[in-house]
Amino acid sequence: MKINWEFNHSGVFAKDFDRTLHYYKSLGLAPDLPRTQRPFNPKDKAITVEFDEVVDLSMPDGSYFLALLYIGDLELEVLHAPKKIPLGEALSYREGVNHFCMSVPDIDGEADKLVGKGLRIIQDFKLNGKRLEDYLDTREHGNILLSMRTPMTEEMKKRKAENGIIDWQFRGHTAVVKDLDKMVEYYRYLEIAEFQSEKIFDSSTISDVKVYGKTPKRLIKAKTRTAKIGDRLVLELVQPLEGDEIYRETLYRRGEGIIDLTFTVDDLDRETARLVEKGVAVIFSGKPRTGSAFACFDTREDGGDVMIKLMQR
Repeated sequence: MKINWEFNHSGVFAKDFDRTLHYYKSLGLAPDLPRTQRPFNPKDKAITVEFDEVVDLSMPDGSYFLALLYIGDLELEVLHAPKKIPLGEALSYREGVNHFCMSVPDIDGEADKLVGKGLRIIQDFKLNGKRLEDYLDTREHGNILLSMRTPMTEEMKKRKAENGIIDWQFRGHTAVVKDLDKMVEYYRYLEIAEFQSEKIFDSSTISDVKVYGKTPKRLIKAKTRTAKIGDRLVLELVQPLEGDEIYRETLYRRGEGIIDLTFTVDDLDRETARLVEKGVAVIFSGKPRTGSAFACFDTREDGGDVMIKLMQR
């Protein structure tokens, strides 16, 4: 496992960029910070190469291509989803969380190692000739992109720590997969994750389990494994087995990939009441016999096709 990797941010594509930004702010989850058109010095030369071609990421109407939201201690990069699904190779072809980013001590060395394992650098961002971020095509199993950046400065860390307005601690993501064993084998081959033992999610072992506000009529089962990547990112992999619930529904609707933003909270009941009062529905919840109580909230329509999952700390 790459223990010297630091989690940097996650990125979500939104079909309605401005609505998504407003949505999280309207729920009281993210501050209303001014957006900066130029994150770098105008004299700097920034080049983005995507699938071996230099691309212009500016929006035709002059609007922003991306903005940063701070939800608790998470920096969430919100980007414009394409209006039309691109033909051929595409960095993203749907709304939703498509990547997580890790800061690494030696971006060139780490990229070379993964390229040596057969991965392709599909987006390379350079500033004044120096590589700052790479997207590596790790979508073969799980449909999740990994991006790597250079180490964070103290100023960046301070910004991430101070901009949040709620006491939520980002834990990681849940991803639904078709074949858990192949996903684990793939990440182990890439040497980027440390896995806990496989567990079976079984609704019969959970008290007060609810799906869309009702007690499910059928047993819900899924294979799960937890992967730790870097210093703190937890990626929970879920392969649905039985029952028609959130995970299976999402896998059928949009395929493999990340489906939520997971946070731990001090008082799950209080935070649930906060979101419900704002009109956000709880669509999956329960209290395992061993483990933390959880609640998943339906923020998909306006939040970039991603749920929020809260776990009792």
